[in-house]
Amino acid sequence: MRRKDREITDKQRLQNLVRDADVCRVAFLDTPFPYVLPFTFVYLENALYMHIAPVGRKLELIRHDPHVAWEVDCLTRIKQAEKACGWGCDYESVVGTGIASVITDETEKRTVLIAFMAKYSGRTDWTFTSADLENVSVLKIAIEDMTGKSTF
Repeated sequence: MRRKDREITDKQRLQNLVRDADVCRVAFLDTPFPYVLPFTFVYLENALYMHIAPVGRKLELIRHDPHVAWEVDCLTRIKQAEKACGWGCDYESVVGTGIASVITDETEKRTVLIAFMAKYSGRTDWTFTSADLENVSVLKIAIEDMTGKSTF
């Protein structure tokens, strides 16, 4: 990181930022350009989990090469100034890389989906039938590394 004074080095703070973010953007390897998508997600045990359709381009891409890059951020406020070049924003962000795979174990899938619903709904009393689980795929990104930046 070029600006070492803005680097977030505390591992717990990095994990909290990832856990609390609402959206994670994931870049998949494709040709001639990377393929980037936003996801709602849950962070559990050093991995990111997203629910996805059981077919599609992203699945084809990770079958070909499971290496991905990802990013989460929190824009806290726009900083105004008298001159245009003085404007900016205060934010925190975390970027990382990982290895993507599709979860096939029904128990693990159910656990992840309940955690996902708890994050976004605040409830933990959800149930999923086997048929429900067959109609959704769960993407797991095992985090290889992550770094964070804070502008305040």
